[in-house]
Amino acid sequence: MNFDKRQPQKAQFSDLTTCQPGDPMKLSERIKRVDDDWTQAESSLDSCEELLTCRRSVVLPCWQAASELTAWMDAVETTVKEESSLQPQTGSDVVQLLSRFKVLTTLLSG
Repeated sequence: MNFDKRQPQKAQFSDLTTCQPGDPMKLSERIKRVDDDWTQAESSLDSCEELLTCRRSVVLPCWQAASELTAWMDAVETTVKEESSLQPQTGSDVVQLLSRFKVLTTLLSG
């Protein structure tokens, strides 16, 4: 619904409330016009709701993906900080750390 179109409808309602005897447009015609405008506004609600739902479904996955990526990056950063401070004691500790960092770098680059 275009909100700029409200001004003419507001003026029409103002005309309705200031109806004078002898006006060329009868009160019943004015009521009919207001009723028609109301019906048109109600009928456009479904298409507006459908449009908003469609646009939300496009935007929401983007926000969701960004949120999931941020959470993943935070988890990776925490893991890197925790594991970078470890002092490997054996060769297998070194291999294990290197394999974890290799997986992280592969995920980051790919």
